[in-house]
Parts: sequence; C-alpha cells; structure tokens
Amino acid sequence: MKKFVFSGICLFLFSINVSAQVVFSSGNLYDTIYATIEYENTLMRLVTIVYKDTLKWNETLKVYSYPVVRNQRIEVYRNGKLKHWHYIKSPSKYAYTTNGKFIKYKSIPVLGMSVQKDGDMFFFMADGCENGCGIVGEFLAIYSMRGETMFEGHGIGGVPI
Repeated sequence: MKKFVFSGICLFLFSINVSAQVVFSSGNLYDTIYATIEYENTLMRLVTIVYKDTLKWNETLKVYSYPVVRNQRIEVYRNGKLKHWHYIKSPSKYAYTTNGKFIKYKSIPVLGMSVQKDGDMFFFMADGCENGCGIVGEFLAIYSMRGETMFEGHGIGGVPI
C-alpha cells in the first residue's frame, strides 16, 4: 500500500488549512484508490475502483496512464464516523481492453477534489473530464459538509448533456 500526503491546498481566492491523502490498495482484477480531503472535522473520501488493464484504443499508453474506472463513490465522515455515501452518477461506455475483455467503464471519472467557500458556507467540490483532446465530457459535483448532493452533472464544454 502506497501513501501520499499533501497539505495546504490552495483554493479559489483564498487559502485554508486542509489536508489531503491518496492511498492505493491492490487486488487481483482491480485496484482501489482512496483519495481524501479534510476540513476541520469533516472528511470527504473518493473511493475509485480501477481495472488492472487499459483500453484497446489507448494501448500505446501505459496501464493507468488514464484510469479505466469501474466505479466511484463519495463517502463523508464527521468526527471519524461515516455519515453519508453514494455512488457517483457519471456516464459509462463499453470498450475492449488490451487483454480482450469487453468492459463497462466510467467515461468521465472524477479526478479532482477541493474545499470551496461561498460566503460563510464551506462545501466539497469534485470534478473530472473525459480522456481526449479538444471538447471533451466534463463532470462537476458540489456536496455539502454533511455529504448531501447540492449539484451533480456532466456536459461537454460547459453545456449539460
């Protein structure tokens, strides 16, 4: 298990003391990536299950050069206790892997997380984009500090789809 720790993430227009951590766990068919970001006594964890393979059309790149995501979920903890979790609703596609398997994968995985502030309110933000050049699919979600979904959607170039 590998562990990377970051702290003092810079946010839009201001900087607050947050801590973030990424942990990898390996299995037979899939790897699990746990990415967490914490503000005060609230922690958001992004759990990502990735295939140990790459897509056939992407075979010139190394495995994991772009994550082939099976599924993702958000978990929110307050004072160390799980308060809320749900699977992220982002689009899926089907494709062949370099090992010849026909799989369903998340075409727009969440790749980033942050803590944001609007007035006196703090919230978590998650975002991601599709692999490619030019206009690609994007994902954006906003979650309250209680883990409630305030917004979760996807589009292309800022236009909802």
